[in-house]
Amino acid sequence: MWIALTTDDGYKAEGFRLLAEVALDLDAGPVVAVAPDVNRSGVGSGLRLGGRMEYAELGDGDFPVPLTVLSGGTPVDCVRYALQKHEPDLIIAGINNGANVGHNILTSGTCCAAMFAARWGCAGVPGIAVSQHRRPEKLDLSCARDRLLPLLRAAIYFLDRYGPCGYCFANINLADPDVRHRGAIIVEPGIGGYDGDIVRYGGEIGIQAQFCTSFDRGMAEGGFYDDNYLADGYDTVSLHERPIDSSTDTTWHGGDPLEISNGRDVQRPPGAGAG
Repeated sequence: MWIALTTDDGYKAEGFRLLAEVALDLDAGPVVAVAPDVNRSGVGSGLRLGGRMEYAELGDGDFPVPLTVLSGGTPVDCVRYALQKHEPDLIIAGINNGANVGHNILTSGTCCAAMFAARWGCAGVPGIAVSQHRRPEKLDLSCARDRLLPLLRAAIYFLDRYGPCGYCFANINLADPDVRHRGAIIVEPGIGGYDGDIVRYGGEIGIQAQFCTSFDRGMAEGGFYDDNYLADGYDTVSLHERPIDSSTDTTWHGGDPLEISNGRDVQRPPGAGAG
């Protein structure tokens, strides 16, 4: 299985290097990487329209896998390049600095890169987005390596299992390392995420962002959503259908959450997200 990696944080991002190392640990086949030259966070599914992009094939001398850098490119540009040149069987994007849940997946370069792969051609290519719930800005990847590998294996397993039903995008979020880790689960996507009010600063405006869960927004019944569990210290995997248009339901209605142990064996965890 060919795996292609990308990121929206730029090719020098610490999380991107760790993702490449963990992808090699999957021992699933050849791994290549295509990434923007600088941070492109928040560009969503944007493309570079018109003009040309310079690219540099850096090989794997200073990076764990063969790496191509697109100057001026977006994460989706990088995925397009990887799909056309390498014809991978799987796209993995990350590790993003900050969680991507709820409406955030629509503006996240990380998630949109994985979703774009799912729309490629007639059948699509499965995509996985990886993010870490962390604020302030500095990532803490000290625990990420050991925790991410079984999550990737679980996502690949379930995408392969449910792919024929249209579930072609998996969204992985690692819990904040400063919160007591309670396990890892497969659970439905919620409606939370980073949000905030517009604040005026003299003649300028900005957004004072904070993380909200589905429970915060009134979806208290059951509480079986990724943002709720993420806030409670769980690593989460949520599966999404192949997006066709803005009216398509992209959530996995798989019932109760399933706990991940080794990437294949799952069981029901205790409830979470009720406060």
